[in-house]
Amino acid sequence: MKNKEVSKKYLTAALLLYCIGAVFILVLIWALTRLKGENTLSLNSALAVSALCPLIPLGSYTGFVRAGLKIKEIKTKHAVLLVAFYPLVLVFVTAYGIVMIIPSLVSSIINLTRG
Repeated sequence: MKNKEVSKKYLTAALLLYCIGAVFILVLIWALTRLKGENTLSLNSALAVSALCPLIPLGSYTGFVRAGLKIKEIKTKHAVLLVAFYPLVLVFVTAYGIVMIIPSLVSSIINLTRG
């Protein structure tokens, strides 16, 4: 993360994305277990699933942010290749983003505290 403004936007969006995703998944799991009539998941299991599942979209977001900060200009040929191979690009960007979630959060917090 390069400057304070980008770090602030990234942290805000990442926090919102993760929290909203976790709450949505927890409510969805609760509703599905109530719909069946039997409680198939314990509360601890439901909390663990709702805490881990939002990491996938957060990883995609982090990967696209990190890649977007490194890319200065996209030529037409590169854009065509990105569109043609978008599923593969999405897999690699998501995997890279999941690995880079913690370093991105730490560097963003450091950028905000240093100013």
